[in-house]
Amino acid sequence: MGSNDATYNGTTPHKPKHHYTTSPPTSHSTDRQSVQSYSLGTYRHGPSSTPMASTASSRDIEAAHAQRVARETQAILSRYYK
Repeated sequence: MGSNDATYNGTTPHKPKHHYTTSPPTSHSTDRQSVQSYSLGTYRHGPSSTPMASTASSRDIEAAHAQRVARETQAILSRYYK
């Protein structure tokens, strides 16, 4: 005895017919965002995002680092030497 005989007493229920529509999809707030910008945003800022290389020059990066170190050092020294 096959599974159809045991379950449906020998008859298999008919599958519903597929209905295809030509109606346009309903609008949604996320429809305004393109798939490309969504994918790029997820790639850049998602949970498994890949770090992007900096486009700043090495001199700019070094200057920014020196400024940050100077600010942090000044903040620490200002706590002890007022």
